[in-house]
Amino acid sequence: MTRILYLADPGASVDAPLSLPRLLRHIDRTRFEPSVLLIGADGGATAAVRALGVDVLSLEAGEESGALAALQLALDARRLPAQLGGRRFDLLHARGPAADLLARSAAPRLGARAVVTTFDGAPARDDRWLLRAERRTCGRVAR
Repeated sequence: MTRILYLADPGASVDAPLSLPRLLRHIDRTRFEPSVLLIGADGGATAAVRALGVDVLSLEAGEESGALAALQLALDARRLPAQLGGRRFDLLHARGPAADLLARSAAPRLGARAVVTTFDGAPARDDRWLLRAERRTCGRVAR
């Protein structure tokens, strides 16, 4: 069975809180074992995902930018395996800029063979620290 971790930043787009439960409702549970990590405010997604019987974890997201945001991202990527109880995943699917950077940074530590991203935007062009993190990890995206 393929274990998938969906990393979502519900505040990244208007339809994010709705699209994740919709996706999980239609996934073949005989082939895939989904888990969800919500970053920041959940926008109502937690209850909808839990109602489908899917594991939901959350991670606080700060409003930092610049070097502080890049440092927080690196720390979150290092802590994530412990927060997930040492579980390993075959695939990480990220939605939203924060989720995307976190998935790419944490993928090696979670054993993921592939990272798939739904592109909803990139860090602000004037945030050189997050852009640097973006460039360093973009090679880890499979699709």
